[in-house]
Amino acid sequence: MDNNFGIPVNRLVDGTVTVAPTGEIDFSRVGSLRDALVQAATLSGTRQVVVDLRGVTLIDSTGFGALISGLRVATDNGLAYQVRNANPFIYQCLLTTGLVTILNHALAEPDAARSQSPGSPTATR
Repeated sequence: MDNNFGIPVNRLVDGTVTVAPTGEIDFSRVGSLRDALVQAATLSGTRQVVVDLRGVTLIDSTGFGALISGLRVATDNGLAYQVRNANPFIYQCLLTTGLVTILNHALAEPDAARSQSPGSPTATR
């Protein structure tokens, strides 16, 4: 699906809308992520919003704030919301800040451990 935010937003036939940012999500790009999440949560026929962090290499506190904003918009619209495929470093940041709990445990520890590269610190609960 085309959007003006530079972040892919794709709709599946089951009503799932996936938002897949890439690269660094910091103060200079956070507006695009927030806008894409709002778009995903307000599209007609959306049942669930999935944020796929597979391509994200770094996310700062403003990026985490955008994930929370996306959760708010989704829940205000009665939608399920999940964050998936964070790398081990991002997962550890989510865990340390308590955002794993706030984001409804949408990111399972085994997902982070599976994507861990040799020599990386282990994500633990």
